[in-house]
Amino acid sequence: MNLRNLAILTAFVLCSLSLDARAQDEVWETTVGLDAVREEPVSETAAVIGRFVSRQSGVVAAQSRGAVAEVLVEVGDRVTQGDPMVVLVADRLSLMRDLWVAQVRSAEAQLGAARAELALAQQELVRMESLNESAAFSQARFEDSQQRVAIGQAGVAEARADLLIAEFNLALVEDELGDATILAPYDAVVVRRHTEVGSYLDVGDDVVTLLNDGWVEIEADVPSNRIDGLTE
Repeated sequence: MNLRNLAILTAFVLCSLSLDARAQDEVWETTVGLDAVREEPVSETAAVIGRFVSRQSGVVAAQSRGAVAEVLVEVGDRVTQGDPMVVLVADRLSLMRDLWVAQVRSAEAQLGAARAELALAQQELVRMESLNESAAFSQARFEDSQQRVAIGQAGVAEARADLLIAEFNLALVEDELGDATILAPYDAVVVRRHTEVGSYLDVGDDVVTLLNDGWVEIEADVPSNRIDGLTE
């Protein structure tokens, strides 16, 4: 290296050292501003996932037994309370109803005959009592008349009981026949079918699932530490 280059390098180093020293001696000032302190409530929101929940939904079950003749609803159909949804085969129930109708009429006839016999026995007893002070009065015949009245009263009671049994059985068959058509218990949407035409249903078997979308509420899972911030 020649002397000229050495001199230039020395001058450059001395200049750099001078600039660093000057930078260290300078003080940089920054302007800082302060706002007045205020107290105010802070509103904080938290995201919560909610869902609509029906307050009336469930499975409609069969109340009668029999094969399915018709399914009148599909998934998504809207039904009104009392609308037919499923119809069961009810031929045998219809025959049973006709049978018990005949039994009721027969029991009514038997009750009428028993009442007539009782009336005759009571009339005869009244005539015997009217002859009590007469020479034609017979104690044996009087006692027989009393016995016939008692038998007549028992016959009327038995005929009345037979009529009640026949009427009770007729009411049961008619009730079961009415249940052969499964009706919507409330306004709802059909969300599921559990049976098809030709299937056999027993009492309590699932038929359709309904959901009342007109009576709903919103349900949301809120963390316990957020409950105090809820308002109605």
